Amino acid sequence: MEPRFEQFIRERQNLTNVTPATVEWYRRCLSWLPSESPAQADLKNLVLRMRQKCLKETGVNTVIRCANAYLHWNGGSERKCGPGCTHPRIAQLKEPRLVLPTFTEQQVDRLISWKPTGKYQRRLHVLILFLLDTGCRISEAIGLNVSEIDFDNLLITLDGERRKQRVVPISFELRKARFRYCKENGRKPEAQLFASRTGANWNRRNILRDAKLLCRKLGFDAPTRTLHSFRHTFAVNYLRRGGSVFHLQKVLGHSTLEMTRPAAASLHEGLEEYFTIDRLGVPPILQRCLATTDIIESPHAGVRIRTRRVTNWQNGTMARRWMASALLRTEKKFRRIMGYKELWALERF
Repeated sequence: MEPRFEQFIRERQNLTNVTPATVEWYRRCLSWLPSESPAQADLKNLVLRMRQKCLKETGVNTVIRCANAYLHWNGGSERKCGPGCTHPRIAQLKEPRLVLPTFTEQQVDRLISWKPTGKYQRRLHVLILFLLDTGCRISEAIGLNVSEIDFDNLLITLDGERRKQRVVPISFELRKARFRYCKENGRKPEAQLFASRTGANWNRRNILRDAKLLCRKLGFDAPTRTLHSFRHTFAVNYLRRGGSVFHLQKVLGHSTLEMTRPAAASLHEGLEEYFTIDRLGVPPILQRCLATTDIIESPHAGVRIRTRRVTNWQNGTMARRWMASALLRTEKKFRRIMGYKELWALERF
């Protein structure tokens, strides 16, 4: 690898404390760049080359994000990358917004009621129950230790992305299945819950293979992105049963509400009867505005933009003062919502 690439990775590793997985991601993405200081024409050819290699839009944008970060660093600018930067950059491709793949209720019932016979089948069954009950990522489940399970309070501590821990509740049924599994396999507190027969990490490819074989055995084809579909299924079912999208954001470990929105969008496809706004009979033109969280997110985004440079919050009074000031400035750019003339219809509620 080129010396400048190595220096960039070394600084990110030591100054910003990125994870080993991020370092590996940098190495993979930077290998696409033709040189240490590519011109704008080289960057266009880079995108064409990736498309010719049949990379999808999401894969191309992943490389583009890394390349833009390196090009900004290589330009020597100390400020955050923005319109004022003169270094070469690549525009990201427009990604298609697809409905999240999920398991149907009948498929979930088959997975839950499946009766494993052997030791390794029971391990797979407990893992599936764990993914459906908590909505965690497969990497978080694989790295979970027995000591991070609070059987008394029905809580688990997950190590999420970017070294962010979060506490997630579990059901009573999952506690029984996991307690029985730990007792049968003699799992000690310091041991991993889902480990291979040698005690090492359970390989993700092996889990994917076993999950697909199980789905085929139960009489249905596994959805695309099978292991992550358990997470999507948890999110959609959580919202379908009246859960808050803000609580869902915390449970899933998403840093912004925008990351949780696809789950709500998937729920809305063909499931309009689950929304309170539909049951109340709000006029259709007003539904388009009130059926989303845009009204809430818009002022939040305005506050976030106007306070992004504040790094030293001294106390709560300062935070309230800045928030009030940012909201007043954001208010000047508010527009009338769609269907504002029909707001009178809400008076009867």
